[in-house]
Amino acid sequence: RVWSSPTGGCGLAMSRSIGDDIFTRIGVCATPVTSSCALLPSHKWLVLASDGVWEFLETERVVTLVELHEHASDSAMQLVQLAARAWAVEEGDDYRDDITA
Repeated sequence: RVWSSPTGGCGLAMSRSIGDDIFTRIGVCATPVTSSCALLPSHKWLVLASDGVWEFLETERVVTLVELHEHASDSAMQLVQLAARAWAVEEGDDYRDDITA
């Protein structure tokens, strides 16, 4: 979290820094770094997930999990559950990053 002053004030969770121009004066860049690739007919799905998922789950494990489900919502729910368990193992039950899939 980034604070606008040493005594508190406005706070910014980095997961929502995109577009938060007010914090540019203290060094937060509101412009995302992006990349692109062409989607091909052979691509079966696209996984959109926060860093809370990718921190402890390897891409190969995510691909294997997604392939098991017919519906995207089922894959997303299992990804969130798996990421939450991984955070608990690595960081303890008292802390985990935002997990979104």
